[in-house]
Amino acid sequence: MGRIQGVVRGVAQSADLVLAASDDLRAWSKTGSEDDVATIKRVIEEHLGSSFVDTLTKEILSHGFNTLEKVQAMDHREWRDLGLILYNQRLKIIQGFKSLPPPDGALVLEMKTPNDKKAASAAVQGNLAAVGTLGGGLFLIDLATASVLHALEGHTGGVLSVIFDGNEIVSGGGNDQTVRVWDKMSGRETLRIDAGARVWSVAAHENLLVAGLEDNTVRVFDRASGGPRHVLTEATGVVYAVAIDAQRMVSGSGDNKVRVYAVPSFQLVRVLEGHTSWVRSVALEGDRIVSGSYDNTVRLWDARSGDALHVLQGHSNWVKSVSLLGSEIVSGSVDWSVRIWDAETGASTRVLD
Repeated sequence: MGRIQGVVRGVAQSADLVLAASDDLRAWSKTGSEDDVATIKRVIEEHLGSSFVDTLTKEILSHGFNTLEKVQAMDHREWRDLGLILYNQRLKIIQGFKSLPPPDGALVLEMKTPNDKKAASAAVQGNLAAVGTLGGGLFLIDLATASVLHALEGHTGGVLSVIFDGNEIVSGGGNDQTVRVWDKMSGRETLRIDAGARVWSVAAHENLLVAGLEDNTVRVFDRASGGPRHVLTEATGVVYAVAIDAQRMVSGSGDNKVRVYAVPSFQLVRVLEGHTSWVRSVALEGDRIVSGSYDNTVRLWDARSGDALHVLQGHSNWVKSVSLLGSEIVSGSVDWSVRIWDAETGASTRVLD
């Protein structure tokens, strides 16, 4: 299993996994615990010796874990990192390591998307992933088996956005200018909406579907009929990102701004300024908003006051996708990396590349 190959165009996360859409599809574990680290330490200590040292790869040697003295002197973080290296290199010949749960940050899935098309967008729900490709494909994938459950056929251009919403999947097509809803179990298309412009992002809440469009608008549709409900025209650049919950709808656009609208009135209540380039992705959870920009930063905002809580710096190129879940922010970038951040402190806690 190698490093990420290509631009990370989409990220998603669950309680257990971080998912990245790049030239392929990758998932990392985020379930590591203190008990896992203790198990790693115990198993490795039991097998120190020439036979164990002989199994160490060049990568492990490069980390300096090549002598008994150095291993015994390692701190908690180094034990975790060594366990992660062992897991990622699949050195499970060590008795006791075979059944070890994947440590936090372990690469647990690496697969080409069907037809070998580059992944453009991704969503995760339990062990399921919905993956859109630049070639127009949309696939429902079982992450446990790395198998395709359904090929959702209909889009004729890149699927630039996809989300799970209950038992349905909502997708947005770039070139075909459509928003589509699919039944997750059968893979059947249940609704198709002509959005009237290139669709960059989709969001859904209860009876509402939202699309961010190339024509600088956000369009809100009735989920039952597909009919129009609102057209929001405040943005002066392409609307690259939308997110919605019961209280707010948030958009990010090519005029470098994040806009917050009240739900269900869709009245503009706040404009968040600070980014110095296009806002390419937004995420919303409770009273927090996260935005990712082509200024290479991720920003965390207070949705009530509009205050900037943190500016997250570390990516060396454009940030194309962000995800917010509980205390963790995940971002994907043109620099071929995924970063995990602590939403409380703004600190970068892990780089996945």
